Amino acid sequence: MEVLEESVNEFNSPDRSLRSRRTDLSENEDKADYLRQLANELRMSGYLLQALETFRRALLMNPKDGWLIFEYARCLHSYASLERNPNLLRRANAALRLAELRTDQDTNLLARIGETYFQYGDWKRSGKAFYKTLSLAENSFRSLRGLAEIALREGKIAHVIHHFSSLSYFTKNNALKRWAESENEYFSRLNGDEDYMEAELTRINWLESIERKKRGILRFSLLTLVIVLFGVLFSETVANVGWTAAFVSIIIWLGLILSQGLLSERCPFIEMED
Repeated sequence: MEVLEESVNEFNSPDRSLRSRRTDLSENEDKADYLRQLANELRMSGYLLQALETFRRALLMNPKDGWLIFEYARCLHSYASLERNPNLLRRANAALRLAELRTDQDTNLLARIGETYFQYGDWKRSGKAFYKTLSLAENSFRSLRGLAEIALREGKIAHVIHHFSSLSYFTKNNALKRWAESENEYFSRLNGDEDYMEAELTRINWLESIERKKRGILRFSLLTLVIVLFGVLFSETVANVGWTAAFVSIIIWLGLILSQGLLSERCPFIEMED
């Protein structure tokens, strides 16, 4: 473990000796691919420190592989977030930008990088990566969907409609086409029908209110458990009050879950037309 922690220290700050050793090693793509697969298995199993060391060794053998740099950047970002290390976080973001430079016009990798930027909250870089992907392949499903998500968060409904319309036009998968068409219809209705938008906003506000009430009921349930424990130790009357309160809170909790399930569905178009 001490050796692995020293290895992570090399990610904290630039290591010129590490760079110089790269030129002395002959590239062995097969071994680098094996190490890359092993590193991803370690990452998925939760062994982030071991995965980082494996990625480091793979990068020494094949430092220009865009996919390898991208997967290493994601692993390093996960470890940095877990350790709350801002230096490692900056290194992870730099590695992700390096992976973007090493895509070699691989549209699938470029779209995945755009999704990662979006996941990390960098919408500006995410949009640039998606547009770069579309300049190479205009029918990139991931990029069109990503741009629609960005436009939605920026409140640009017209852009959302445009991207979903393009998505339904380009995609050849019937299930994805139906989904894109339904999304396009939904946001078109929101954009053109004020009554429908008001109904949807009301539904969403109710959902948020239910979620807040669920958290309140959860805290109340924990309090009832304390009351029951106190009553078991000191007073049977207090215990009965605690059990009654716990039973009532469970009933309310179930009612809120049922209500949330009913409100999770979007308002149907037919009802609004009536």
